[in-house]
Amino acid sequence: MNRLRRTSFRLALAVTAPLAVIIVLELACHLFGWGHPTRFVLRAKHEGIPVWIDNQIFGYRFFDPAVSRAPTPIMVPVDKATNEFRIVVLGESAAMGEPEPAYGPARMLEQLISVQQPGKHVRVINAAMTAINSHVIAEIARDLGRLQPDVVILYIGNNEVVGPFGPGTVFHTYAASPALNRLRAALTRLRVTSAVRTMLFAQRGDREIWRGMEMFTRNRVSADDPRMKTVYSSLRGNIERIVKRAESVKSHVIISTIAVNLADQAPLDGSPVVNDTSLNALKQQRDADTLRFRADSKINKIMSDVAHDNPRIHLVDAERAFEQEGAPGKKWFIDHVHFTFDGSYRLARLWNDAINTILPDESAKVLTRDEMAQRLVWNPYNALEIAEVMLERASRPPFFTTADRSSRLLHWTREHARLMQQTRSLSLDEVIYAFDIAMKREPRDVHHPQQAIRALLMDDRFQDAGERLTRLHAMIPHRADVRGWMAIWAALGGKPERAWDIMTRDAPDLGQLPADMIMSASETLLQAGYREESLALLSSVAAHYPNR
Repeated sequence: MNRLRRTSFRLALAVTAPLAVIIVLELACHLFGWGHPTRFVLRAKHEGIPVWIDNQIFGYRFFDPAVSRAPTPIMVPVDKATNEFRIVVLGESAAMGEPEPAYGPARMLEQLISVQQPGKHVRVINAAMTAINSHVIAEIARDLGRLQPDVVILYIGNNEVVGPFGPGTVFHTYAASPALNRLRAALTRLRVTSAVRTMLFAQRGDREIWRGMEMFTRNRVSADDPRMKTVYSSLRGNIERIVKRAESVKSHVIISTIAVNLADQAPLDGSPVVNDTSLNALKQQRDADTLRFRADSKINKIMSDVAHDNPRIHLVDAERAFEQEGAPGKKWFIDHVHFTFDGSYRLARLWNDAINTILPDESAKVLTRDEMAQRLVWNPYNALEIAEVMLERASRPPFFTTADRSSRLLHWTREHARLMQQTRSLSLDEVIYAFDIAMKREPRDVHHPQQAIRALLMDDRFQDAGERLTRLHAMIPHRADVRGWMAIWAALGGKPERAWDIMTRDAPDLGQLPADMIMSASETLLQAGYREESLALLSSVAAHYPNR
């Protein structure tokens, strides 16, 4: 009996002692400010009102700072109004609206529902992020209780292989156990984990810079790779956990299958294009692509199966809807999975139709595609910025090494030239006036001033952007990207030494984002011909981060 007691005591000590150490360290981290906040949304105050804001360094939990992406701006009152209808969109870059969320499906959905529900305050919270997958999204879903959504939309599946903990990732070592991956994700919730990662990063500096999909080109995973079984089982488990979390806060759940570019996207691994252009043949080609950046047939089946197994879930079969006119291609997609303006509108309409079964529309009004473009002030300046991004991506792997690289480069070169010509024949002042009208109609929408500022910056009208920049900063004072534009403004005003103070004063914990934003601002100034101002901004970064 004594031996049993001693054994039990030792086992209990072996379990509780490390746990006690972790608890003490975690408390110390909070007390002394070590590490970074790990929740997706953080509590703050805006104009005296308690709000939830996006944690711009949430990605530090899963990525090194230099390659971590930030979520879109979020500012949601803690107290939900009685006439407020909230929708949370969970997903990756396609759901977020890459490369410009202002013209993505989440924002278009908010416009559609707002017109149909004139008596309600409709708020669509874009909680999607670039480069993540269901492991990370399950962690974001922990904050659904804070956001109090009426509807949660899941558009998940493109990054299951290449995202964190996947077999094709560049961010972590792969583990074959779904349970172990859940544990690894859970450990990143700890402030002490963040503190250790920060310390290690400070010692070694940047191991990698963000190079988009090019980073993954060596990580090939075939369809018959035994690790894919773990991918599929992990996805199903994560989706079920997210659904349970949503249902626990009494939210309706909409699960969407994933639509991808089949007709105008050769295999990303460089394989030749199949001669058979039937829908089934193109799907088989997609499924065989060893650079797995597109949700495959099994992933879409999992999404459908989870929805069918739970009668409370609403299924949106986006894959089938986009295939109604044949294999989907460049009409709907700018690349392999990211949407054109028309593609975003089509997906938003599908989501809207599903929500109308939950919340019957008060008005029969449905915004047409052209009416949506007018409300969002879709214009050649902002379209040109997207074309420049896509032309640059088409010049790098994996797109530059695909069988259709020539046609892709030609398409974006022509599109870029066409939009350049349009901007030359279009009055920017008229575009800015349209944005000003839209701001009066929707004074809380941060995208209108953002896009107006972007258009002005593209035309090197830095000073003209100043008034709108001040207004935008007042709307979302926590955002590092807005502060980065303010650093540009300060440098042009002859005060580059103010850049670091602008980025950090009265700001939430931003990790290394101040350095990243100032470096980006420096590049913008250099490209515009402001060499001395550019160098001055870089000097402010070097003073704080010499290892950068």
